[in-house]
Amino acid sequence: MPHKVLIFIFPGFELLDATGPASAFGVANHVLTERGEQPFYTVEMISPVGGPVQSSSGIAVETHALSPVRPANTLLIAGAEAENLEAVISEPAVRWLPQYVQAAERFGSVCAGTFILAALGLVDGKRVATHWRACGPLAELYPSVEVDRDSVYVVDGKIWTSAGVTTGIDMTLAMIGSDLDGVIASEVAKHLVVYARRPGYQSQFSPLLRAQAKAYPSGMSRLALSEANR
Repeated sequence: MPHKVLIFIFPGFELLDATGPASAFGVANHVLTERGEQPFYTVEMISPVGGPVQSSSGIAVETHALSPVRPANTLLIAGAEAENLEAVISEPAVRWLPQYVQAAERFGSVCAGTFILAALGLVDGKRVATHWRACGPLAELYPSVEVDRDSVYVVDGKIWTSAGVTTGIDMTLAMIGSDLDGVIASEVAKHLVVYARRPGYQSQFSPLLRAQAKAYPSGMSRLALSEANR
């Protein structure tokens, strides 16, 4: 039987939080097909009321509505800016998401999607990750949740949570490695042109990015710096 993945989105969601994992699962199917094997994953987008859902970047994604539970192997919740997260904790989400979580083999979130899990009481007493900018507010709002302020993703039992945006791909690669094997996960990373498969404990703060940022004076573009050095 295929491994069913449901990704929960809502108006104003961060597009890459959902499409990053979806693409990685899709590439895993492609890798398997190239090896003469059957695809392993099916991926569906779900939302509070169904239909097209517009992301924060303006791109809309077609979804199925939350409804009486259709069991899934994996449930992931995308993140968004705070003002969009607040509107999600509505009757459909409160009614159905906990049931989806209970029926799933594993569940989790990407980026600030952790706030939705915490608001619904689904990660009390658990260690979770979220975007570095959201760690303080998450810990303050939900003191019963242990916030890992550094890791790119965290696995606590059946709960998988990742930090900001692109780390959803890192977490998905780890899921693929667990479901299938590390060789396939590495092939998926190669297809996605991922620089490296980051382990969960790796810091959200990149020394390389810090070095690159220091290379350019604040407010000066690369072109302006080049002109100034002539």
